[in-house]
Amino acid sequence: MRFWLRNNPPIGPHHPVELIVLQGIIERKLRFRSKRREIMTALAKRNTVRIDTQKNRLYCKCVGNVGKEDIDSYFTEIRFAVADLKPDFSLILDLTEVSYGHISAVSTLTKIMQYLIAHGVNHVVRVVDDRQLINLQFQNFAVSRQGYEATHVNSLAEADAFLDNNSKRAHIRIKLRNKAVDYSLPNEKASGQLLDISLGGCAITTARPLPEAGESIRVRFSLQGKKNEEIWFELDGRIVRHIDGGFTVTFEPLPSADRQKLRECMAKETAIATN
Repeated sequence: MRFWLRNNPPIGPHHPVELIVLQGIIERKLRFRSKRREIMTALAKRNTVRIDTQKNRLYCKCVGNVGKEDIDSYFTEIRFAVADLKPDFSLILDLTEVSYGHISAVSTLTKIMQYLIAHGVNHVVRVVDDRQLINLQFQNFAVSRQGYEATHVNSLAEADAFLDNNSKRAHIRIKLRNKAVDYSLPNEKASGQLLDISLGGCAITTARPLPEAGESIRVRFSLQGKKNEEIWFELDGRIVRHIDGGFTVTFEPLPSADRQKLRECMAKETAIATN
């Protein structure tokens, strides 16, 4: 910003009037930045990430309006925290003090989901108030993308109790859409759709007659790999139970290499939008 007095032409950047104006602009910018840092610091103190190594549990809490800068900073803290946990850890995400999530945060939120899956999360519990806008936003997010299934509770105590009582569930499930699967039974070959997938099993819908619980099965399907390539899996298992229009399968224990490959593909699939 430059101006000069009448009949007093500009003589360069060191003119006294220009220096005073520039100094005022700089001071206002510095005050603005300082105030912004104070606000961000205050929010950062309320946005917390902590771990319980004994329970192998990650606790995350967000507050206020969550935008891209907030979630980016949060992602850094999550990565440091997960490094101190073992695979098959649990996550409790407390959203009870979140007012609103900005659309700018969606890309980083997807990266966080991918990171957690790739590093072995096995339970995700969200603490929400059913009346909150953020709860509706997460529901809409789940409709538009493939991703892990989370349990919703209304308090932190309820979340801890749920995980304490469900510690035997070893694998998180990834919801899938429009994912074809072929399967072989002792006396039949058929096809269907994968509803969800985990390291321990899957759910399948089919128009064919449902196989009996306990029957052996081999499933064949493909998922998207880390480099967007198609990765094929052929896994043996057994029928567990019937569901509406289909059945669930438990896999035979996977070799570590196949287990890691499947985990990576599950993480990649969470980035795929479905509408």
